[in-house]
Amino acid sequence: MTSTNIYNAFYVVKKTYDNIHKLMEYCAANGQTESHYVQAVPKFLRYKSDNDVQGWFIKNFIMLFQDVQDPELENGWRNGSVYILEIELYDEECTDLPLVYLSKYDYKDIENWSAGCSPTNHWRFSDPRHNHDALHIKEKDDYLYATAKNMETCDQSYWGLRTIRSTHFSLLDLASNNAIEKVFGGFEKLDKKEAL
Repeated sequence: MTSTNIYNAFYVVKKTYDNIHKLMEYCAANGQTESHYVQAVPKFLRYKSDNDVQGWFIKNFIMLFQDVQDPELENGWRNGSVYILEIELYDEECTDLPLVYLSKYDYKDIENWSAGCSPTNHWRFSDPRHNHDALHIKEKDDYLYATAKNMETCDQSYWGLRTIRSTHFSLLDLASNNAIEKVFGGFEKLDKKEAL
């Protein structure tokens, strides 16, 4: 690998990060004004690690939203579903990336959560869609449906997670003129999907 290749690779990563930052800021600013979703925590969640090379660069970004129409709880969360905008740039096992995942997570007792959410809790929202040991996971017509199977794992590791509805599309299909409809309209479609 030449120094030019390394420079170009990091240039592309930086430009990609710049564009993702703009997208996340746009969704955070317009979620409530253009739709009825409010960012649940002010920071995006991500995996970082000094010991794992995979944690040296951010390959997956998660933003949490909630419906502004759900009543606000004393802990700052809302008594309702958590809607997840997840942007996945890289995974060694998947060549269809980059993808945007939209998910709706429902919980047993969100009113008992602590206030806020550290960015390091990324795994609590990224892992469940893949954890067949903890959840019954089925896919149909570009949608994923999951229900809690191992209650101990779902209660302790995933804060009382009970159900997931999720879909995805290519990040390249997302632009400034369709971001509100694709993201927040996608959340509304998840609301209407019946469990399998």
